Amino acid sequence: MDAAEQIIVSKGLSGLTVDDVTGAAGVAKGTFYLYFQSKAHVITALQERVVERLITQQQLLLSRLPEDDWVGRLEAWIVEMINAYMHNAHLHDALFAHAPGDSDVQTGVSAANRHLLMLSTLLSDGADAGAFSIDRPKINAVLLYGAIHGVLDYVVHHDKSIPPDLVIEEACEFGRKLVGAH
Repeated sequence: MDAAEQIIVSKGLSGLTVDDVTGAAGVAKGTFYLYFQSKAHVITALQERVVERLITQQQLLLSRLPEDDWVGRLEAWIVEMINAYMHNAHLHDALFAHAPGDSDVQTGVSAANRHLLMLSTLLSDGADAGAFSIDRPKINAVLLYGAIHGVLDYVVHHDKSIPPDLVIEEACEFGRKLVGAH
């Protein structure tokens, strides 16, 4: 998987072949097929791996905060999402069907998105604790998730002059306003 990830970053999905993966990993094709049925299965496994890394990192950051620091938890979630995307934009875009230079980058979200579910749970738990003034955490989670993805896509693909710190600052402010915590 490390070899496939490196190939995707350097060549994109179109440059990913089973031969390249096995060559870079130093394994035989038969070994590849013990783990994956096809190139598509490698891509799915890499998508899951990227999401799992992000969720694990966010959970670690959230575990270090006081349980009642709901605004801090929301901001930590936002900051780590932005940092992870900014540091892995090429991999993210290739794996999640974003073409570099594409003027119509897709920012839709799936109901099965575990990362979105994490945010939805965070907003719901914050609302249940009385820290957030929102009635529909799930819809608000989709709004916040989509807004952050949209600005990240814009910055990475269209306006690199916007510094990541400004994106983080504005996204955190937007998140606080969305949940009614200024």
